[in-house]
Amino acid sequence: MIQNKITFILGAGASMAYGFPSGATLKALIWRRLQPSFLRQHPFFYEAAGRYLGRSSQSELEKIVQDFRSSLSISPDETIDYFLEISPKEFQTIGRLAIAWILLEKESKNCLFEEWLFYHGIKSQKHRDNRTWRIKPEDGHWYQFLFNQMCRDCKKLTISPKTISP
Repeated sequence: MIQNKITFILGAGASMAYGFPSGATLKALIWRRLQPSFLRQHPFFYEAAGRYLGRSSQSELEKIVQDFRSSLSISPDETIDYFLEISPKEFQTIGRLAIAWILLEKESKNCLFEEWLFYHGIKSQKHRDNRTWRIKPEDGHWYQFLFNQMCRDCKKLTISPKTISP
């Protein structure tokens, strides 16, 4: 049983089984999402960028975002993370906001906590209570497999549904 605090640092690909994009796909999604025509339909992005960058001029924000997008398009970096490591602060802010925007849309309680029941063909509460299923890492839902392995010898484990966002 684990008795010390441990931090796991995982790359974007680790969450692909849960519907999240790989690092390379995330970079492409950000580039596509920051098109002027798309951003006109989602003005909250400019509002958030203005707040974090301390700028209020719409034209100035549009220029920063499009400079970011142009630089991203010619970047040889495979992922957005590498691109942001060497970018100026303004680009880091734009990149972080875009990452959050995309990943927040991908978060789904069903995918993270319930979808695997259907994945394994368990469709009723009866089967769920039976515990006839076993989560295996090769099923792609390795987070739950790891969690189960870590908790295998735990005598008491409390997880509050209040700590899990819907």
